[in-house]
Amino acid sequence: METRNMNLETVLDVLDLTNYFPGKITQDLLYQITELDFTNVENKPEKIAWQFIRKIVHRDYNARFVRYDKIVEKSSAGFREKLEQQRGKLVEQIHPLDIVVAVFICCDPIARQDIVSHLWECRLAIPFILPPSCDHENTLSAYIWPLRSLEGLFRQEDGEFIETSIIDQPFNCIGFMKIGEISEWSKSNLLNCLIWGSEKTHPSFYHRNCKGSKKSKSDIVDGLIEIFWYLPGGEEADDTEHFVNPTLILNLRGDAIRHKEQVELIGKQSSLTLILTDLNHFDECVQIVEALSRVKSSALILLANDETEGLENIIKEPLARFKYDTVEVLAIKGKMLPDVLEMMHQNIHSITTSKPEMKKNTLSNYTQLFADNNCDVDEKSQTFTEVFEIVNDICKQTETIHESDRKRNIFPLQELFWKEWAEKDRDFWRYYQMDVKERKQFGNRKLIQEKLFEIRTKQFEYLKNNTLALPMKLFLQALVKFCSLDYSSVNECNRMKLRVFLRFLKLSFNKVSKLSVANLNKEYCKTFARMSSTNNAEQKQSLKMSLIEIENKKSNVFFGLENILREMGQIYEACEFVHTCDTDIPFQSDDLVSISHTVLPRYACVILQEGYSIEILDGDACSVPLVWVKKIFSEFSHISGQDKPSKIHIISVLGIQSSGKSTFLNTVFGMQFPVSAGRCTRGAFVQVVKVHPSAHGIIKEDLDYIFVVDTEGLKSVLLSPTESIKHDNELSTFAIGSSQTTVINLMSENSTYLSENLPIVVHAFLRMFMVKLHRRCVIVHHNMDKSNKNKLLEQEMVLRNILDKLTRRACELEQLPRLQFEDIIQFDIQNHTTFIPSLLEGKLPMAPISASYSREAYITKRNILNLIPTDIDKDCIKSSASFSESLGKLWTAIKKDRFVYEYRNTREICLKLEVDFDYMEILREVLHIIVEETNICISKVQNGSSTQGEIVERFREFIVKQREVYTEQLREMFIKRKMSSDFLTNLNQKYIDNLQREFNKSEKSFENQITFCLKQPNIHKVLLGNLSLFRNLFKQNDNNFNVTWDLFIETVLKIPDYLYDAVTALQSIYPDRRNKIEKENIERSPLLKDYVVDSEIHINHTFMPLEQAEINALVKKMYEIKHATVAKFESDLHELIQDMPVYSDLITKQILLGIDTSLRQKLKIEDNSMHISFQYKIDVLMSVAKTYVRKMTQLYTKGSDIRKAKSEVHSLMLIEFKREKEATEVLLELLGKSIVCELDTKLEMTVNDAMMKSCIRQKIRTKMFAIGHFVKHISLSTNEKLIKQYRENPVCAFKQYLFTLCKDYVSKEFIQDDLQFYVRLRIKDVWNAIENEWEKDRKLITQTEKEGIDHAGRVTSIDNKTEKYTGVTLEKLIQIIAKETCLSFEFKHAAVNSLFPFRSMKIQSLQMFKDIVSEKIENFIGQQVEILRKSIHDELESLCKSCSKKLFKRLIGCTKCCAKCNEICILSENHADDHIYIFHRPIANADDIDHINISCVLKRLAHQCFMNGKNVFEISMQQGHEDFCNISEEEVINEIRKVLKIEEY
Repeated sequence: METRNMNLETVLDVLDLTNYFPGKITQDLLYQITELDFTNVENKPEKIAWQFIRKIVHRDYNARFVRYDKIVEKSSAGFREKLEQQRGKLVEQIHPLDIVVAVFICCDPIARQDIVSHLWECRLAIPFILPPSCDHENTLSAYIWPLRSLEGLFRQEDGEFIETSIIDQPFNCIGFMKIGEISEWSKSNLLNCLIWGSEKTHPSFYHRNCKGSKKSKSDIVDGLIEIFWYLPGGEEADDTEHFVNPTLILNLRGDAIRHKEQVELIGKQSSLTLILTDLNHFDECVQIVEALSRVKSSALILLANDETEGLENIIKEPLARFKYDTVEVLAIKGKMLPDVLEMMHQNIHSITTSKPEMKKNTLSNYTQLFADNNCDVDEKSQTFTEVFEIVNDICKQTETIHESDRKRNIFPLQELFWKEWAEKDRDFWRYYQMDVKERKQFGNRKLIQEKLFEIRTKQFEYLKNNTLALPMKLFLQALVKFCSLDYSSVNECNRMKLRVFLRFLKLSFNKVSKLSVANLNKEYCKTFARMSSTNNAEQKQSLKMSLIEIENKKSNVFFGLENILREMGQIYEACEFVHTCDTDIPFQSDDLVSISHTVLPRYACVILQEGYSIEILDGDACSVPLVWVKKIFSEFSHISGQDKPSKIHIISVLGIQSSGKSTFLNTVFGMQFPVSAGRCTRGAFVQVVKVHPSAHGIIKEDLDYIFVVDTEGLKSVLLSPTESIKHDNELSTFAIGSSQTTVINLMSENSTYLSENLPIVVHAFLRMFMVKLHRRCVIVHHNMDKSNKNKLLEQEMVLRNILDKLTRRACELEQLPRLQFEDIIQFDIQNHTTFIPSLLEGKLPMAPISASYSREAYITKRNILNLIPTDIDKDCIKSSASFSESLGKLWTAIKKDRFVYEYRNTREICLKLEVDFDYMEILREVLHIIVEETNICISKVQNGSSTQGEIVERFREFIVKQREVYTEQLREMFIKRKMSSDFLTNLNQKYIDNLQREFNKSEKSFENQITFCLKQPNIHKVLLGNLSLFRNLFKQNDNNFNVTWDLFIETVLKIPDYLYDAVTALQSIYPDRRNKIEKENIERSPLLKDYVVDSEIHINHTFMPLEQAEINALVKKMYEIKHATVAKFESDLHELIQDMPVYSDLITKQILLGIDTSLRQKLKIEDNSMHISFQYKIDVLMSVAKTYVRKMTQLYTKGSDIRKAKSEVHSLMLIEFKREKEATEVLLELLGKSIVCELDTKLEMTVNDAMMKSCIRQKIRTKMFAIGHFVKHISLSTNEKLIKQYRENPVCAFKQYLFTLCKDYVSKEFIQDDLQFYVRLRIKDVWNAIENEWEKDRKLITQTEKEGIDHAGRVTSIDNKTEKYTGVTLEKLIQIIAKETCLSFEFKHAAVNSLFPFRSMKIQSLQMFKDIVSEKIENFIGQQVEILRKSIHDELESLCKSCSKKLFKRLIGCTKCCAKCNEICILSENHADDHIYIFHRPIANADDIDHINISCVLKRLAHQCFMNGKNVFEISMQQGHEDFCNISEEEVINEIRKVLKIEEY
């Protein structure tokens, strides 16, 4: 079969695309990772259609050239093998254009648009109008939709370029066709030369001279119209540009005579049509020209004949019928190609300029043109019309809002609230790392937290009150319409509508934004050019501020699909924050949309799986919406339709701004990251790539997806140097920490980033304890030729040594074992370094993507993917949910620690910490001399040798002098360290300011100390002088003396805040660890004496595995250091307290500085290998701080004067409560009598209750257990009388056993221990009743007071003066005791009489009353127990008989005994089944096995008696039957005794 005759079915069959027709190749199939991506494809067989797809998605303009498998013909081949050989021959005959068109029609609309986009990036012609043979219809098919994503650079009148959509721009159009077979000239090659020139042409239109071309094409190409555009650069000196204006070129494949409909279509669009023919087909050519003239299209005929005299006569007559300026003929045979091209350009220019009205065509307006020519348009289908209507409505609603207000009105949650919340969130996490000035702006951390709550609440209220903007509602309505919650069940039609909707919305938003930002881009370019050209620093800074302002305006104007997703995220987070239910969703009942906020993450997952990016780091707010991101990735596996969690691998990219990161990812992985000119990525976005199961064998794991993360560019010119350093360090840490492999884009040889930012990332990981993440860096040098590889590798070897050195230094700073750079971030210079040439070939705007770039990018992709199996071996593969969790932990760690990100490189950090150490040495000396001088001055005031004024003046002079001395000492230290850079100059001043602040603080502190010192002798007098305050506090705290006293001391004396001073001191010692040294952490720390070493966190296991013996030795060493620290602390504190007349916060700092110095020295000596973690030192210091706070508080509140005052006030309160004290004895006597009376009356019930709670409960729990223990008791007993009774009458023996059991318990355990428990229990019950009644009356009186109701008859009353509850009367207490203890009338009457003098007295303080009772309660309990013991001894026999009788009645159940051996049944009374016995006794002349075989007896005894299975044993008996007959009953009992002695119960 000839290829010329191949129809659609044959082509699809030969290309193995039958199953994909029509439109079944999806975007996933285009970009999925297969096994071929891991191997060298040159050595692997690959179907030719997929060869083209693989190459074109990697932007290789040689994609149309494919490799064919060689067919080896065998004479001995069988029938099947011959069929395969024939098929192979057909494959070899397939023309490359057949492959392009076949793939084009097999793609769905989204994949087709992507293929067309890649063809345009490669500057290759695009299938535009397909012949009827492509879809079995009798009409042509025009494809407008695939062209909608194409963009180009168009030169404006002012010389600037603007990037915009090609389909919406007007073009001059030129058509090209041929008539007949012209062997000498290739029409498509001629067209390529016309566009690109003859010297270096580009294969935009495939021709017969191209590599891999075939003689003939199939039916699906014959009649195809290809489309291409030429966009001039506008450079005056460029001779290669022959088209002055943007030009659209239409190329008809095949003989024009056979495709008259296509000719008419081209003529209607083109101002000029070029026709290649010869004299043999000139008559047909004239017919074509006539058809073109009817649609007002000029013609330029290229005759492949010599320019002879006869030629003019031949063509003169046919041409006479046409206007002079509409048709021209060129004879090109025998002419050189440059000459032919020159002639063509001159004539094209002449013809097109002679027309006053050129046809300006806009492709988006072609719909009616195609309809008039019986040509179907893809966008006329229902899928497109329905989607276009929705998207146009969204854009229409968007455009009604002024461009400067669009984002604020459409996305208010992110614009009005989210950015502010993100800023406050960072302040919250970094509060403890701020200096004093910064903290003052926020007040305290709790206020920041309240502000965060307030912002979220306002955000939700705004959403609730204002609902959503109309574009957001329309978007969500479309999602609901096209996509159900179960995405796997969505039909293909709706799924396609959703895909088209998302793509068209993205393109439309991009179009609207670019129109709005066009003028700003021009202004930005002009301002940037001015800034670059000026040398004036002030002017440069002013222009830079202008650039920032313009960029902010662009940011406010530019919006896209990512903003909609961000707003969805804020809707979800706001609703989740207030824990709203579905019925409370602000947009739940809206007319346009009905949706719950809980399903928004699912829709985001669908959008992610459809190839769009999800923002994981908001570049505008510089924050990660963790709640939203976590929920998206937790739903990811459900949306993908998998039963198990999706396994993923994460790849990220880093590089300086505009270094081609997004372009690289798009080329390598087929991503959709925006790469428009003038638009940079902000934040970090993730897209997914599916992994085909064919790759699982290579990966060694069922990997489902690769997550690709694109990040914002580094070294932004819009940020200040300080902001840029912080931004770049945080972003680098986030990008590398969130992925397994990070691609670092470097332009040419510039590797400054590596030597600065990477060490900071390493340092950050060390501080996070995140070094076992197995992160990896791959360096990609762009614009570099491989010939420079050796030179660059040498440079990178030097760089590697620098990175190792800085890593070791960072480890030393963090007190960690010394590691290499590769121990934390893997980097192999040979295997992890790639060199990629320039992206483009030629000049913009017509430069195609370089084939070398595409090829090297693909090799880089293969190298990166081949690293995945090594991650599998290290168990680094994650699920989507674990990815979001690790992302959350990483971002929280970044937010907490700002110290390391503020420095340009590790050298600056080292220098900063070294200066910190020197400064602390100076500060320690300063504090020492200040404390000494303070003590001297205060002593002079106390002994009266100097007045307050004199001492204050002396101290001021001292401070002035020392300030000068130590400030100069600090400056000398700076000079010694040669600290002269801008960074260090600012740092110098900061240290000087800190030292000045310490001197100022000490001066103010001294004045406070002097004032306090003068008041100190009067502490006792001050406390007693405020008794009225104490009484008020006493009443407010329910007369609780201890609580009131603590509050009283704090109010009157104002105790120093030792904890605040300790936190401040530690944070000043370790400013880089402020996030760990928080008030809450110190409060949770143990006291120093209770400090326990934790080998998990106090030893650096993460960085270096240790043997258990080494761990034990380190733990012992840490305890030794701790004990030495305790001794040092006690000594220093004792010494300072002895010399300290008055407290000062300087003392706190001095104590902790001394301990820190001691710890540093000991750790340096004892832990040279740095196996002990930095956390150990921090924890020890926090325990020291906790102990210091406790001791200082005790020292202050338990001083002799305060203790004396407390004792006097307590005695005074007792005196005020004297009558309560006198009434207590009477009440206790009453209580004692009532308890004795009650327990005596209920003694039997009490004993039974106690037995069931005691240790003998197991013996009497059930009948079976009771009989089991009874048998054991019998077996162990030496009382022969009891054993005999058991043999003769087991029931009576069992009853006697229970009596003995009760008697033993009552006479021992109950009287000695349990009786006291019941007395205490009754007292507790009575006291609880009193407290309940007290509180009940108090609440009732308060309520009565509020309602104005008179309750004068109650026993409680209200003091009219204080209007407070004044207590409960003693009569009421008697009633409570009587009620709780069932007190008899006689006792009650006697008690009332004995308390008659106190009858109306009120117990005002329940706490004081309780204190009085507590003093006497123990003696009281002992007395009552003795009374009850005597009573029990007197009635012991009768009590035990009564108890055992009830116990027997409860347990005995069935009393039926075995008729043969007289054993008791173990079942309950009236049981339904046969009787069961614990065992049977062997008897003489027995005829059943139970009464013969003693092994059965013992087995049954073991099984029945010990049901818990702990005592199961077997005894093997080999005697015969006659031996059992001779065994006596006594021998059986002895055997039972023997067994029971072996197995204790």
